[in-house]
Amino acid sequence: MAQIVGIALKEAKRALMREVPSIEITVDKGLNGDFRGKGSITRSRQVSVLSLQQWEYACKELGVLLPWHTRRANLCVDGLTFGPEDVGKIICIGTTVELEITGETEPCKRMDEAYSGLKDALSIEWRAGVTCRVRKGGTVYLNSSVQLI
Repeated sequence: MAQIVGIALKEAKRALMREVPSIEITVDKGLNGDFRGKGSITRSRQVSVLSLQQWEYACKELGVLLPWHTRRANLCVDGLTFGPEDVGKIICIGTTVELEITGETEPCKRMDEAYSGLKDALSIEWRAGVTCRVRKGGTVYLNSSVQLI
């Protein structure tokens, strides 16, 4: 079964990601305390989710092992991969949280600031993860179960 293996938030523009063991997710604010989640359900990018497997493929291509939060995603899930066929599907986390996949996370130049070539490595096969809109809120913990429906 897929599960959450990382949770991180960014508290201000260009701030470092801060890993946390749990986080409250709401329809109004996305991740509680995260800079990007504000804007309610009208925003298509309240939460970003990264597949650990796709992240590892990108790192392998570069010959380096980087921490998952280098990608600046909010949640890292082990056991799922994402692609264009997943847009509109729901990521269910634990027993309450539902995130609707709205699209691919576009890797930006910040990735090359973190490690040279990372932007290109993440541009292949949705390796940069997915953007999500919060449908139902709740608390997400490390090791929470994850399903894609």
